[in-house]
Amino acid sequence: MKLTRMLIITLILMLVLSSCISSTFFGPAYVEGKSGTNVKKVRSSSVVSATWDKLFESFETEWLRDANGNPVKKIVTEYADPAGRAVGTLVWETEYQQVSGKVLPYRMAVNGQTFIKIDYEVLPVKAVGPVQQDIGKRYFSRLARSTLTKGLREDILLGLDSFPVPLDPLANFVVELSKVVQVKLDTSKDPVPELRTLRYLSLGFDNIVLRRFSFSNTDLTTGILNTVKSYTFENGPYPDLHNQVDYVFEYQWKVINDKICQIEQSWRSIVSNDDITFLAKTEFNQLGDRSRETWSIENATERRRVNIFDQSIAY
Repeated sequence: MKLTRMLIITLILMLVLSSCISSTFFGPAYVEGKSGTNVKKVRSSSVVSATWDKLFESFETEWLRDANGNPVKKIVTEYADPAGRAVGTLVWETEYQQVSGKVLPYRMAVNGQTFIKIDYEVLPVKAVGPVQQDIGKRYFSRLARSTLTKGLREDILLGLDSFPVPLDPLANFVVELSKVVQVKLDTSKDPVPELRTLRYLSLGFDNIVLRRFSFSNTDLTTGILNTVKSYTFENGPYPDLHNQVDYVFEYQWKVINDKICQIEQSWRSIVSNDDITFLAKTEFNQLGDRSRETWSIENATERRRVNIFDQSIAY
């Protein structure tokens, strides 16, 4: 009798619990489409939220091409969704130009506001393959002190692979690398590590080199706020734009003994509210081998330049 009663109670509890469970399914915010030479337009629709159970046109990607099928402009239109993730439409534009027969990205804008600019240089030399700099990664450390703290140390890496870009892989000038990044999946929890494939500019390929690369988070924010007052990068086409800062890379090159030599690199950005310019100068011998390199930092707050590294090489 007790066994029968317990079985009945168990069945009732299972029935009550099962009746309280319901599932809602929705799709991804953005899935990248194809970008081959014959692709003109890609439209995506998705159930974008658990509070909206219908397919909604979320993104449209359009490629404008020349007579040979080379891209001239890529336009990604991001529509406001009915669940309230955004309140207006965003238009992302990437423009391309031909440099010595290669199609390369040179400008990116959102809602007409340019936030990425890229300049290239063609060197008078016959070269094949990726352009390399003759030293490992450049970096510096900053220790900020105050009257209340002992000091907070920051290590700033100055390789291009420390600054992801929202560009398509193209002609060996935008490369893909897999990295572990910290992703905040829940605002109430700590970030978790996640392996992601990120894209970066390269120094160049063959005899085409990177001359200047600037990114303006200020202009990016201004462009977004033209139509959207609240925006989540993780739900959009370019999640890696989140938590970026303003920065500028500039390079100077010289051909010595038929070798591509990087004689100067400068980098300027705001580091913890401090305007900092890093400068690396490199000397080469007549054979095109690196003979000396010096690094210096100019701190806009203190208005002085400090040498932080000097290396000489004898052959």
